[in-house]
Amino acid sequence: MSTDKLPGIPAGPIATEPLDYPTPGVFPSATEREGILRDAFRAAGVGLGAYDDRIAHWLAMVSDWSTFAVIVSWVARAASREETPAATLHPAAPDVAELLARAHSFEIPWPGQWRPLLLQRSHAGGDRWWIGDREGRRWHRDLGFVYEAQNEEERSRTGTRFPLAEAWSLAQRIASGQVGP
Repeated sequence: MSTDKLPGIPAGPIATEPLDYPTPGVFPSATEREGILRDAFRAAGVGLGAYDDRIAHWLAMVSDWSTFAVIVSWVARAASREETPAATLHPAAPDVAELLARAHSFEIPWPGQWRPLLLQRSHAGGDRWWIGDREGRRWHRDLGFVYEAQNEEERSRTGTRFPLAEAWSLAQRIASGQVGP
């Protein structure tokens, strides 16, 4: 919706009090203000309920021109705003594969727990991930959560290391309670 069809209504951001009346030098009556407001709502596709009608009428009756013009301008500008494509907002956003290649850890919400599950890439690199809680335990494929011995070689920890696809699915199941500690 353009404010061109709403004389006296500012078309853009307002820095100073709007004092231009639709008819220069003539303060619009409450009935005229109500008509302007309803035209703005109609053009913006805003449906009104009974209480909306009551407030629109009240606003037209009691508001000074400057306040009224700002509010109508908001409606008109919001209605005329075009959707901005996501590619315009983030033109250099990497694809999912690139993000995953760079990711080191994820937090998985865990309802009922005060901290989320942690899904972290193994220090040995590659597609090896572990699932942990915030108490320092790791999920073992046969035993559930365990404390790992710290003197073990990283590459030999096969019971607690998973490919990302398996680890992600397993972490989701743990967090939802389908697989339990």
